[in-house]
Amino acid sequence: MKRQSRSLLDSGPAIVAPVFHAAASKRLAKARTSAVSLASSSPVTRPHAWPSEDTGFEVVGEKFEVDFGHVYRNSKKLFPARLGYKVRHKAQFKGLRDPSPIWRYGVELEYLEDNMKAAKLWLCKKCHLNREFNDAKVISGNRYVVDHLKAIHRIDPYTGLMPETPLTPSFASPFEAARVAGSGTVISHSP
Repeated sequence: MKRQSRSLLDSGPAIVAPVFHAAASKRLAKARTSAVSLASSSPVTRPHAWPSEDTGFEVVGEKFEVDFGHVYRNSKKLFPARLGYKVRHKAQFKGLRDPSPIWRYGVELEYLEDNMKAAKLWLCKKCHLNREFNDAKVISGNRYVVDHLKAIHRIDPYTGLMPETPLTPSFASPFEAARVAGSGTVISHSP
């Protein structure tokens, strides 16, 4: 038998009949359609409607009307066709961790960059409603957002109140304070 199989193999190229595999063909069809859609020159369009709760998806953040035509990052306008709400499945919210308090003051957006990678953005509600030119921040941690809320809006995101100002004495001695007070010089006591 070994001689017969060798002679069959050596006789010429074997013709293998194509085998149809349903799962593989579905994957290939999906890959072909996604490659065609990514290669098209038209910008990616996404719906800008707030996802309904009956779909099983939920948006992270404060619910407010976002004007996608006026979203800026570092004073550069972002293309509205490449912006959309970042949605997560409700099952992700059933964990034991609470979401970060920064999401009470903004909403999570997703922006498709020129290199076709999605950037995760935090859109500040107050800055967006005031039509500021730097209302979207890239999220790679929440420290930058917390500092923005404290410095610009004077809000502590953890308590929802204004942060306390440190009470540092501005004068070395009471005599120096009396000298400045008697000189008629105006000193601002606000931060």
